Amino acid sequence: MKIIGAIAVVVGCTLLSALVVSVLWGWFVVPLGLPPIHMAWAIGLSCVVGMFSREDKSNLSWESLTDGVIFSLARSGSCLFVGWVIHFWV
Repeated sequence: MKIIGAIAVVVGCTLLSALVVSVLWGWFVVPLGLPPIHMAWAIGLSCVVGMFSREDKSNLSWESLTDGVIFSLARSGSCLFVGWVIHFWV
C-alpha cells in the first residue's frame, strides 16, 4: 500500500509542477509570441529540465520521499507566488 501511495504522491507533485510551468509559461512566454502550452507539454518540459538537475538518489528512503514532497510543494508554491507578483508588477 505504501508503494501505491508513493506513486500517487509523485504523480500529484508532477501534475502540480506541470500546472505551475504552464501558468508561468502563459504569463511570461506567450506575450513574447510563443504559443501557450498544455499540461502534457508542461509535464514533458518539467521532465527534461529535471533530468539535468537531479541529485544522486542512491539512498532512497521514506524520509527522503517526504522531504522531496515538501520541497516540491514549497518550490512550486514559491515559484507560482513570485511569478504572480512579477506578473502583476510588470
